Amino acid sequence: SPTISPEGSPHRLRPSRLKARLLPRRPAKTPDGVAITDTIELDIQIGRTNVGSLRVGLFGEASPQNVRNIVLLAESRYRSKPSDYATGWAWGTATNVQNGHRVSLGVARDDQGAAYSRRRGLRKAPEDFAPAERPPRNEDRVGEFDGSAAGFVSVPLGGLGDDLSLTVSSLVPGESGSDGGMRPPTSVVVGKLMDDESMAVLARLDALPVQRRAAGLPGKEGRPMLKVYITETRHGDVQVKSAATDEEDGGGG
Repeated sequence: SPTISPEGSPHRLRPSRLKARLLPRRPAKTPDGVAITDTIELDIQIGRTNVGSLRVGLFGEASPQNVRNIVLLAESRYRSKPSDYATGWAWGTATNVQNGHRVSLGVARDDQGAAYSRRRGLRKAPEDFAPAERPPRNEDRVGEFDGSAAGFVSVPLGGLGDDLSLTVSSLVPGESGSDGGMRPPTSVVVGKLMDDESMAVLARLDALPVQRRAAGLPGKEGRPMLKVYITETRHGDVQVKSAATDEEDGGGG
């Protein structure tokens, strides 16, 4: 289990001291009849340590509306309406970790302004900045395959939620409580991790102690005690760093 200081203070945790669960080293196979149409990469930082990247292959034919929004977020071009400042995952966070089940990464409404300012190199977000809303519900459906195994990536049925997050399964079949994974009809599998490095990064994220555990509450789910950032995102050859493009400017500024 993850190492916590005797005082239980989050600032005393170190990424190097976290013992990852034994997840499969290789990513899950792409289901038969499903094509990977796009790839995105999320560079992950735990505390102040860069731990690697999550490379995700997206099932754009099986879930076209969800993948369209995911690509916009990876390119920091997502808007819920034309006048919005653009929102993206660069400098988003781990919004939820359920040890042994799933890791969610995105940009919560309360974090969108800070993420925007970091991408733009600003001290704070513009005064007229308003967080983007979740996209309208869509009709993308659950695939006819089991996407609950470690490494499969999903969004809620109906589309991205309020925190605009992807959820990566860390479920190992046969483990205690394995029936708590991402299964239809509550979620739609939109992709999978692509390589061994991505699986290793997932294992480190899955090992993070969460705030509910530190508070002595039951369960193993919540925001991680160590801050997790998505420092850069890429879709194909598009790279989003702290120096943003003019496309991030909204109608208000």
